[in-house]
Amino acid sequence: MLLSAILFLVASVFSVGFIHVDEHFQILEFAALKLGLTTAEALPWEYPAAMRPAFQPTLIVALYHLVGFFGSPDPFVVTFISRLLSAVLAFTGIWLMVRAYRSRFGSGKLYIWFLLLSFLLWVAVFNGVRYSSESWSGSLFLIGFALIRLRNQYSSLQWLLIGMVLGLSFVTRFQAGLMIGGLVIWLAIIRRQLREAILLSAGVLVMVALGVALDSWYYGRLTFTAWNYLNQNILHDKVSQFGLQPWWFYFTETVLMGITPLTLLFLVAPLVVFVFRRTDALTFTLLPFIVVHFLIGHKEIRFLLPLTGFLPVLVAEAILIVKERFSTDLTTRRWFGRLIGFSLLVNYILLVYITFRPADDLVALYRTVYYQFPGKSVLYYTEGHPYRSLLDYTFYRSRAMQIKQISPDTTLKPLAGYHSIFVTRNPDAVKKLGLQPRLVYTTVPQWAKHFDFNGWVGRTKSWYVYELK
Repeated sequence: MLLSAILFLVASVFSVGFIHVDEHFQILEFAALKLGLTTAEALPWEYPAAMRPAFQPTLIVALYHLVGFFGSPDPFVVTFISRLLSAVLAFTGIWLMVRAYRSRFGSGKLYIWFLLLSFLLWVAVFNGVRYSSESWSGSLFLIGFALIRLRNQYSSLQWLLIGMVLGLSFVTRFQAGLMIGGLVIWLAIIRRQLREAILLSAGVLVMVALGVALDSWYYGRLTFTAWNYLNQNILHDKVSQFGLQPWWFYFTETVLMGITPLTLLFLVAPLVVFVFRRTDALTFTLLPFIVVHFLIGHKEIRFLLPLTGFLPVLVAEAILIVKERFSTDLTTRRWFGRLIGFSLLVNYILLVYITFRPADDLVALYRTVYYQFPGKSVLYYTEGHPYRSLLDYTFYRSRAMQIKQISPDTTLKPLAGYHSIFVTRNPDAVKKLGLQPRLVYTTVPQWAKHFDFNGWVGRTKSWYVYELK
């Protein structure tokens, strides 16, 4: 637990950036609008459609003002705090799930594997520190699910509060409604706690109502973003414009992206649980979520990231099912133990790697420019606007920085009182500017060039930031 907490903390510091542009444009840029850093015209199409929840952007606005209360608002301090909050939520969910299932898996080798997978799974740490809808929704739902699994009896107020936690997971990402619906049905029908199911649902509805109020404030009119999301993406099939994949996409893509044999366990284990534990809360909760995502035409691996916290439980439960149904204890099989051992070793290597490196090279570049060149500055580029992809990245930009495109054969004359910065993907381009450059940042660090086997460094698309003297 201590090692896991340290890794979450370190990843919160170093894992800057995002794994998908939605994590930036639909949260940070939405917050930037309320902060006066951007305009409505510069936001993605989801803004005029009023289909993105305002909860996470509003929290960023609050953090921005809080940091600004103690000095100049620093966007990188704000996003660090947001990652730290994400890490706390993720770690809390993991800890509660371990408490909820520790008696289930005993105290032997299976329990040890369950602990290692729970606290030290690389994707749990990497996704856990993301300030994304997938991370927050998954962590909040995991907390609510674990609390229900921990005890049968709670007071009416406690059931209401657990429902509010689950409701916040829905407000953060609407797809969580599929898991919440399955859990409420399981509680009412299988556990026969109809009163508790009603209280739980009431808590969910309280948070949905608060979400509507917050969305209405953000968009400036009465807004139910969950309906707008359903209307645009499903009823009007807007989501299909971003690409269609076959139903088996999640199987093949997971195998292709997978690095350790654990990937195969993560694919097989849920199937085993769903077949042999048909009345379990895991089946009622996760199966509707997975089936609907398989049926929707547009698929991305990140859509399943809210399930990350359930993977250790599903693997341990599947191993237990094999022992009970087929009289085969996989924990005593040498080949299986070696398979798990090798998988965990590779997992730990990945864990160290993702903990200390940026999730996105562009944001690491922005951080360098922001801190290396305070005050007035001019950023030059020849091709490829460094602060623009599909849209402008305004949240991380210093208000005192100008950005100018120049032709490759321009002879620059630095402006008095301004830092002159040149950003490029081609390090040879700086030689033509007629100034003395000082390299201050590169995506691939300089020491890596000593290990440039087969010229991989030159083939890597890197950003270079120079100060021009």
